[in-house]
Amino acid sequence: MFSILRPIRIRFDQSHDTLEIDYKPRSKKPIYDICDLQGKILKSGKFSANRLKIAVSDLLNSDYVLLILDGEEIKSRRFEISR
Repeated sequence: MFSILRPIRIRFDQSHDTLEIDYKPRSKKPIYDICDLQGKILKSGKFSANRLKIAVSDLLNSDYVLLILDGEEIKSRRFEISR
């Protein structure tokens, strides 16, 4: 069976202190977690559209991992917040 890769695009918007995530979900109710590099979950939520904006003013300058649970698939993407 063929699988189409669904890219995850992440952009940190310094002017609004938000993380913008572009992702086309496969399932109807995908969820996300933002974790530190030790695996601690810092933020969680649900996707309601193909573009999601998450306020990250409470996160320190550091590297993080975005996890997306989309049906039976788990996708991860590392990103950095640098102000």
